[in-house]
Amino acid sequence: MQFRHALSGGVEFANASRLIVRQKISLIQPLPRSYKERMLKIPGVVAAVHQTWFNGYYKEPKNLFMQTPVEAQEFLEMHPEIVLPEDQKQAWFKTRTGAIIGKKTVQRLGWKIGDRTFQTRSIGKLNGNMTWGI
Repeated sequence: MQFRHALSGGVEFANASRLIVRQKISLIQPLPRSYKERMLKIPGVVAAVHQTWFNGYYKEPKNLFMQTPVEAQEFLEMHPEIVLPEDQKQAWFKTRTGAIIGKKTVQRLGWKIGDRTFQTRSIGKLNGNMTWGI
């Protein structure tokens, strides 16, 4: 279900002026950073935003949810349909480990604004640790 939603979610939320580009082999394999500048040179392209697939779970695998690290300000400019109170938006811009989390996920996991959580993912850090904090 999560994977199907991840593939179709862009269609549900995108408008006709937004194009999603991904690496041809895998969702988890990012495009080279240099591609952003190349895309911005294409006539008609006015913005390009990086987003990385980072699927993980909270405490146990049944608490799986999609996570996609982004550059906060650019991401919100590209996605005007995401509306946040100004104080929360500014806090997210200033907090490197901050996150926007959907209402249903917050309710399901019992989180509140300001909570510090840790996710586990199937791909570890260079030191082998599988836990990532947000």
